[in-house]
Amino acid sequence: MKLLGPLPFDLTAPAQSARLALSTWTSAESVVAEPLQETDGTAPGLSFLVDDEGRLLGFWLTFGDNYLDDGPGPARIPPFAEDLLEAATEEIWWERMKVAPLVGGRWKPIVVLEWPPELADRCGAPPPGQRALEEDEPEPERWGDEPETSWLEPVAERPPGFDEPEYIPTALRRWDDLPERRSIVTIVRGDMGRRAGIHDGHFALAAPPPQPVLVPEGLPLELWIAESAPEHVPKTSGLLDPVRLFGGRAAFPLPGWLVRDLEPTPADPDDLLPGELVARDIHSRFWGQVALAGTITVLVLLGVLGFSGGLHLAGLPRLESAAAVPPVDAQPAMSVCSADHRRFVDAFRCQVRHLAEG
Repeated sequence: MKLLGPLPFDLTAPAQSARLALSTWTSAESVVAEPLQETDGTAPGLSFLVDDEGRLLGFWLTFGDNYLDDGPGPARIPPFAEDLLEAATEEIWWERMKVAPLVGGRWKPIVVLEWPPELADRCGAPPPGQRALEEDEPEPERWGDEPETSWLEPVAERPPGFDEPEYIPTALRRWDDLPERRSIVTIVRGDMGRRAGIHDGHFALAAPPPQPVLVPEGLPLELWIAESAPEHVPKTSGLLDPVRLFGGRAAFPLPGWLVRDLEPTPADPDDLLPGELVARDIHSRFWGQVALAGTITVLVLLGVLGFSGGLHLAGLPRLESAAAVPPVDAQPAMSVCSADHRRFVDAFRCQVRHLAEG
């Protein structure tokens, strides 16, 4: 898994920047174009997340100092994800590319928004770390009322049942195994595909899956990239357990995002809403016209065959009923060889008599 880029991304024109970047990505995949360089995601801009087989997994957007002026305001839908996923449909038509993961023919890309330490340390909920605890080290908590006394006088003992809790919130841990520079990331998971010739899609805030045991060095990059999903987003605000980034860096996922004044939003997790992509008619009109043309062709063919069949039947001779032909009387037997010898003799005698009288 690697990042390719970064490409410029104008926060004031995210839709246009996304289309331009994806157009550049398409050109970079051609043989004649110069391929994009591998990066660790520290430089501001838009990078492409790809796996070892070159399949596009999603997008990685790292912000710079201009986020304080050009970043988005409060909203209920994760920013920039819609612009990137819409561009992936309109500009490059993702079905023609090698993408992953594909589940049931639907692409589920990931969008990662990263606020580097320069911005994360200035937000309302900065990443926990050693420096923050050393600068604002709280005084040790005392148990019981302990008036100022000499060291010879007994002090109140620690009440029973106040052992250290097994679970310490993320914001209160020291995270000694992480690098000092720690970012904040927002994870968005998309879902795009077609149904009955209509391309539809949606996206929602996502989070890494909860782990049964604490991972002090941070969740591995490949794991949280593959398994982050909307159903893992907690119903509470605050930073989640850390994850590892490219280049050995670390970050804390936020179940929300930072607006231009670097305040986490939304304050209430119930205010989160999923985003919807524009439904698009993908060749359904074309296939409808093809079906109509096929139907017309079949009807015309049936009509021609029926007409020619009718002409053929009309040209056949017809047998009509007629009166019975009366039987023809047998001709007189005028030959001695006739089978009716008696009639021959009678006819011969009649002729002889007629000649004798004449």
